[in-house]
Amino acid sequence: MDRYTLTMKAIFWILILFSTTIFAATSDNTRNGTWLGFFHKKQLPQDYALWTEAQFRYLLDSSGMQQTLYRIGALKKINDSHEVGLIYGFVQTGIMKEHRPTLQHVQQYGELSGMKLSGRTRLEFRMLEDSPDDAMRFRYQLRMQRKLTQNLDLVVWDEPFINLTKDDWTGNRTVERNRFFIGTKIPFWDMNAEIGYMNQFVPRVKDITEHILTLYLFY
Repeated sequence: MDRYTLTMKAIFWILILFSTTIFAATSDNTRNGTWLGFFHKKQLPQDYALWTEAQFRYLLDSSGMQQTLYRIGALKKINDSHEVGLIYGFVQTGIMKEHRPTLQHVQQYGELSGMKLSGRTRLEFRMLEDSPDDAMRFRYQLRMQRKLTQNLDLVVWDEPFINLTKDDWTGNRTVERNRFFIGTKIPFWDMNAEIGYMNQFVPRVKDITEHILTLYLFY
């Protein structure tokens, strides 16, 4: 089976899953969206790398852009299992503009029953324009990846977000949100494409569940 056929089959089944989810989502506290992301890691001398990223998050229910996000930063490979980084992010949500310096650590845990396991830890310093209240947030993503065929991998990850400070604009809550993703990783020209379904749970006075079709391109 060629790469194109595998790609089309993976996209077809993800779209079927996403369409079924949208059809079943009728609650006022349920949202549907599409996220598109571009990620590039340029290797530099002495085990350094330059990271650049752009994400566009579109809310289908209101037919408008929910959020745009840009990141740039330096990564340093410590050894085959550990990498650390300092990343700056700029996030715009509606009219709110946020500056987000971030400390990052990525660890490769190895394989378990053919599944590659890795973890990504982020400590975010969040500064909202026109607000005196800065915030801090801890994030941890556990990622599992398993090869299904030569050109197709299963990808599953979960990432809780924990507020380390109490601030009005973050809702004064400890658990800020949780993201769960399931999808596929496919070689696509000279890139890797990850396409799948993300469930984002956002605790509020009335909890919000978001069903999101994601397409991430790594090159």
